[in-house]
Amino acid sequence: MKIAARLATALNTVSRRCEDDNLGCITVFLCVCEHNGICIKDIVHLCGLSEAKVSRSVESLRLSGRQGLVDVHRHPTDGRKRLVFLTDDGEALRAEMECLFQGA
Repeated sequence: MKIAARLATALNTVSRRCEDDNLGCITVFLCVCEHNGICIKDIVHLCGLSEAKVSRSVESLRLSGRQGLVDVHRHPTDGRKRLVFLTDDGEALRAEMECLFQGA
């Protein structure tokens, strides 16, 4: 399978799981896959999305599926910050997407 086809398959896999099927959710999910435990502000910086868009995307990912794809916790030393982690379902989807790219 060519790289473009693998990418399309991976993006479709994420978008099927999101309540809000949009590029913001996909971008945020991929960012959290690469930086599990990342704070919202860092997602904003890395993805170039507005804080409002990131917050909406995180909330959509949090509510998708049985347990959601991500979970949000307050930072242990700075209660103003929110950290985003993959749930077990999110980890399973990340692993599924990794399999799609192996050998690409």
